[in-house]
Amino acid sequence: MIEKLEHRLRLQKWYSGGIWIYAVLFVTAYLLFVGFSGVVSPQLTVMAVAFVLLISAGVEIVKYFINRSRVEVLKEIKSLELHVLALEEQLGNKPR
Repeated sequence: MIEKLEHRLRLQKWYSGGIWIYAVLFVTAYLLFVGFSGVVSPQLTVMAVAFVLLISAGVEIVKYFINRSRVEVLKEIKSLELHVLALEEQLGNKPR
């Protein structure tokens, strides 16, 4: 189960990183294009779409960090559970 979560987390890392890089490059290129062209009216709509793309890429990165923290906490809980089971097994074998 943890291996599946870690594999999914690696895929999400590549996905969110790729989306973020694409969004930053697209917004930067488009802002440079709009700045040098001087035409304002039709580009406002596309600029709004570019900024929505940038915000959605930021949300994907935040989702990745949240999921990474969740997987790390789950791994720690599972290791503590294994320690508790080992201690219970040791205590169960000793006569009282």
